[in-house]
Amino acid sequence: MARGVAVAALLIVGCGQVFGVDKLGSLSDGGIGQPCDLTSASPTPCGNGAVCVDGICQNGNGNPDDGGGAEADAAPALRTLASSQSSPTGVAIQNGTLLWTNLGDGRVMRCTAPECTQPQPVVTGESGPSAIVAVGVNAFWISNEGVRGAVIGGCAAVPILPASGLPPYLVTDGTSLFFEKDGNVYACPALLQSCAAVAVFPSAQPSLGGMTVGNGRVYLALSASVIACGVSGCASPTTIIPAVVAPTVVGVGPVTAFVADSSGQILSCPAIGGCGSSEVVVGSQSNIGAILVDDPNLYWLVSTPAGSLQRCSSQPCLQSSDTLASGLQGPSAMGVDATYLRSEERRGR
Repeated sequence: MARGVAVAALLIVGCGQVFGVDKLGSLSDGGIGQPCDLTSASPTPCGNGAVCVDGICQNGNGNPDDGGGAEADAAPALRTLASSQSSPTGVAIQNGTLLWTNLGDGRVMRCTAPECTQPQPVVTGESGPSAIVAVGVNAFWISNEGVRGAVIGGCAAVPILPASGLPPYLVTDGTSLFFEKDGNVYACPALLQSCAAVAVFPSAQPSLGGMTVGNGRVYLALSASVIACGVSGCASPTTIIPAVVAPTVVGVGPVTAFVADSSGQILSCPAIGGCGSSEVVVGSQSNIGAILVDDPNLYWLVSTPAGSLQRCSSQPCLQSSDTLASGLQGPSAMGVDATYLRSEERRGR
């Protein structure tokens, strides 16, 4: 990820509001990677919660080596991006457009980053829209009617794969859509047209706890492990992370795969080939709701008792991590693209 680029997090939290929080500082106000000076007669401090360390703005709160002061203690600020939403559930970002689904009123919404003024519906009248992804100029989501899609700028919804009772799992590699149906994972082209789904795994997978895609593979968190198949399918899945106690959510980067277990630990193994014994990356947390990898950073959501968005940039993260947002009520999912980090909180389901 380029240094000195303005980036922000989109957080969908309770009470029908959408919040944003800066992930790094911006180029215009002395953000991450920009020169800084707190000792000269004409100091040039960092902005957006970044701190000055050895003459370079770095992200962090209260770093003891940054010379102290109010600027060092600044934290990324939550911003209200949208309010009066009806159970916002899924979230995606594409080319500076923020997208989310409203489970309660059946709307798929959009607005323009970073300020998100005047949110507009992409479509209305959907039945229980949940997970959402974006590819090119199109958005795709899971609803009670199956996999559906529409042009992000606003157009009639197109049925991609009619089906009922699909779990709220939907991921994309930019070419295909991957979703669960009848206990297996299927793929469809990421196009606004009807699809004859193709199975990715050779058989149904029991107790699916999470799904992600990366490195040309689809990764699944099952009842006691993380497995992977190539996006075009495989004859036999590869075990990536073995011996996981009730895995809940999974995340993957170009080098490492991560999974949270029922005790709140985050474990890791190489993303390609896996390992025989996983490494504990994050110690016991309370109900990790999502994991996201945006090299070199690892993000995770702590759902309860006090919801927060955490990050560390050097692993393992057993000693320290940054709190990017706190006071969230049950955050449960997030995603990322080249510019924005986003997460969601679901309530009332």
